[in-house]
Amino acid sequence: MSEAMPPVPTGFVPITDSDTSTSLQQTSQSTASQPQEKIIHGGFRWLLMIALVCLGGYLGIQILATVIFMLTAFIAQLNLPQNTLIEYSLLLAQLTTVVIGLPLYRYLRLINSRRPIVFKDKKTWLDSVLARKDWQGSVSKKIIDVISIIVIGIALQLVISAALTLIEPFIPKLMGEYSELMEQVFDTNWTSIIALVVMAPISEEIFFRGVALEYARRSSTKLWFVVVAQALAFGIAHGNLVQGTYAFVVGAVLGLICLRVGGLPTSIIGHFAVNASSFFVGYFLNPAMRLGEKYLGGGDIGLMLILLVFAAVGIVSYRVLVKRSAQDQQTPLKLDI
Repeated sequence: MSEAMPPVPTGFVPITDSDTSTSLQQTSQSTASQPQEKIIHGGFRWLLMIALVCLGGYLGIQILATVIFMLTAFIAQLNLPQNTLIEYSLLLAQLTTVVIGLPLYRYLRLINSRRPIVFKDKKTWLDSVLARKDWQGSVSKKIIDVISIIVIGIALQLVISAALTLIEPFIPKLMGEYSELMEQVFDTNWTSIIALVVMAPISEEIFFRGVALEYARRSSTKLWFVVVAQALAFGIAHGNLVQGTYAFVVGAVLGLICLRVGGLPTSIIGHFAVNASSFFVGYFLNPAMRLGEKYLGGGDIGLMLILLVFAAVGIVSYRVLVKRSAQDQQTPLKLDI
């Protein structure tokens, strides 16, 4: 005799297997219908983007613009000196770099402000990790900032020029090749000055302190790593050992200014100061060498003094600039570099 089923309590509805499957389907459908949060996965993979997009793209633009301009000049039978052809092709490459690089940089900055980033399962916001600070403060404050950045740029140029002059006897072949390259590429005409002083700071900063630095910020939360990554790309892009070495140093300093003071406008000003001061660096080094020979027993000693004095001027100016900038930030950076 079979046992009788116990009475079902009032208000209780039994759940069958079909009800369970229907409930699970509804839950999965509701979960799938919810928009998934878009995130940025941080890590070293972004270094590959620096190599491909920044280095590959930048060098590709230079080569392609040069080829196009040279072919156009040949077809149009333009009888221009070689230096002039090089300068015009360089200007074309710089303009193309700005046209391509600026929208990419703006896109990356927009994505940074809207999506969280995950570093080793820890979610944060990119603008709170090595944040690029907007250039803040009054007009008078910004004028003082500009003066400080220009001083840093000039000091950096003098330190590099003094160092190159001091090591020239030890690497005569490399320095000879470097000097020959500079003579071929740059002259003291207006085209060369515009390319070196105006367009180079704008185009190179957009690609390296703009795009490359954005990718580097995605690769690590360490300030030194981010600065070194974009500066290394900047150095390699210059294509020769001597120029690439000091370009690495310049890129590191400009990267710090960009991150800690006011973004691209401040690094462009610094780049402008470095390049513009190259035209009158001899007015400092030559008298220093003569004074060193006359009073200190050697021109190299005068160069060493120039190097040490302006290195100190640059470091002090940078520290003051960063301190002033931090006071004007709502969320100052707590990074001791």
